[in-house]
Amino acid sequence: MNNGFLWTILALAVITWLTRALPFLLMSRSKKKINFSQGRLQILGPALLLSTTVVVLTGEIRDLISNAASLWPYLISVIAVILVTRWKNNIGLSVLAGLISYGLCLLI
Repeated sequence: MNNGFLWTILALAVITWLTRALPFLLMSRSKKKINFSQGRLQILGPALLLSTTVVVLTGEIRDLISNAASLWPYLISVIAVILVTRWKNNIGLSVLAGLISYGLCLLI
């Protein structure tokens, strides 16, 4: 690997970190505190998760509609996420269950 490639990776890592850390740094210095658990911002987390999922899966599903057999990993993963969400009410555990069930479906 050359130095240009390593500098590119380092620059991308710093930019990625800044996009995640900067809002928290700015909020900590602000006198006005934002409560994300109430009001209009309460829906922001689930809405971002749903919109990201739709964007990622739209292209995949469109390509897979012609081959119904390859839709099973997606359907089983969605069912796993729904069941774990209903059972534990924990979005992190639900995402993990979906990833594991999808991976297992691809291995089978």
